[in-house]
Amino acid sequence: MTLQPRARFVADALYGNTGCGKTHQCAIAARRMWDKFGKRTRLVAGDTGGFDTMGSLVDEGIVIPFVVANDPYPIETLDKVAQGYWPDDKGFLVSPGAPSAGGQDIGLYVFEGLTSFGDIMMRHLSHTKKRLSQDPAYTYVDGKTEFSGTNMSYYGEIQNRIYDFVVKSSMLPVERVIWTALEGRGEEEGTKSPTYGPSIVGKKSTGKAGQWFGNMIHLEMLVTEVADPATKQINHLQRRVMYIQPHADVIAKIPFPAKVRVPFDKAGEFSKAMGGQPYMDPPDLGKLYDLLESMKGAAAPKEAISATTAK
Repeated sequence: MTLQPRARFVADALYGNTGCGKTHQCAIAARRMWDKFGKRTRLVAGDTGGFDTMGSLVDEGIVIPFVVANDPYPIETLDKVAQGYWPDDKGFLVSPGAPSAGGQDIGLYVFEGLTSFGDIMMRHLSHTKKRLSQDPAYTYVDGKTEFSGTNMSYYGEIQNRIYDFVVKSSMLPVERVIWTALEGRGEEEGTKSPTYGPSIVGKKSTGKAGQWFGNMIHLEMLVTEVADPATKQINHLQRRVMYIQPHADVIAKIPFPAKVRVPFDKAGEFSKAMGGQPYMDPPDLGKLYDLLESMKGAAAPKEAISATTAK
């Protein structure tokens, strides 16, 4: 099969608590990209926590990983990688057009993720005692080593840089770009109402991060109470689901943003294909992408809307 060009340049977000299967879904997307299109995946990771899930794909050469956790200049490195720079055989970042850069067979970028990159940059600014609009909030010496804390200007700078990275990555000449994040609580832009969303340093970006992405998918562990007919005891069964529409916390009623972009004249057809459910159970990012691409391929108009109108 041949890849269809993206209707518009925009990245996807996949967020949820630890253990909800974010890396697993990215692995499904990487396997799909290889099996259907013969294209490999570049994985930009903040740490090595997801490598067990991606291990076989890395061994097969389907996923090419690059870990930035110990990079001496992580902010510069992330900025360049988001623009298509990549390490050559000697480990030096080279521009996308360089002969040693490669990348002609890349169909997917996965950035894991918003949360860990923000933490890495915060530690970097603190350890190097960067001066922005203010001095570091505090410094102290333990033994012969000096340590420094952070101030509010760091938070704003990191939020701006992460937004910039997402925008730049959205322009990469590949079929899909996925950013993952842990789940966090923040505030809606303007109203200050509490909301959940991708966890980024500070609260402001959590509420507005949905504007940065095309598809925003929330992975969650649903808990179901089931009575044992013999013992009459209540057992709690857990299963992962993948939300594609906004939903709310059962107890606190705080919303979780989620959306997929479907051609406006295919919203009803998409909802029917999803069985009218706001989530996919069991979650399968590859099948979701297949469905979205079938909707896109069948529709002439370029406009797209959120599938939230098709519940």
